[in-house]
Amino acid sequence: MLHADATAALAEYNRIFPGEAVDSVRDFLARNSHDILRSNPAGHVTASGLVFDGSALLLIFHKKSARFLQPGGHVESGDASIYDAARREVLEETGLGVAPSPLFPGRVPFNIDAHIIRARPDRDQREHWHYDFQYLFEPLGRDVRIDESEVDAFRWAPLDYPFATSGLINAVPKLQELLSKRTHS
Repeated sequence: MLHADATAALAEYNRIFPGEAVDSVRDFLARNSHDILRSNPAGHVTASGLVFDGSALLLIFHKKSARFLQPGGHVESGDASIYDAARREVLEETGLGVAPSPLFPGRVPFNIDAHIIRARPDRDQREHWHYDFQYLFEPLGRDVRIDESEVDAFRWAPLDYPFATSGLINAVPKLQELLSKRTHS
């Protein structure tokens, strides 16, 4: 079910953003219909939330990565959809409930990012790929309560913040363009 959901989400994403290079994600899904979860050592689908309050994105300082990222993580077998996995991850890591952003409503990813995760011999983890489906949300409140087992800190970063991860480097200009279109229409 999650494989079908990821495939459908990718198709709809590609319809909305036809110029985006998502071949690696499409190839991964085509080759791995049996396992897109963390149990696949070559790579897996992840889900994250771009939580935007109208002026800033919520970032968390992730302990394992030792950098500020958007909230997110591994899709789990109990998740009803990739979208629901993103909502669950935001809630687990930040304590915030979220709703679809009025800027980009619905259950289609706002951005999809493929990136390599370095090997971690200390955890018997080889190098692998994350195929991150990123959903644009608005927060249902501002009372962030981080999960201290995974997260050290949080910040609301304005869109001119020096974002350093591939997913945010690609997503933020799309968000800025969307905001620009709304203010000029």
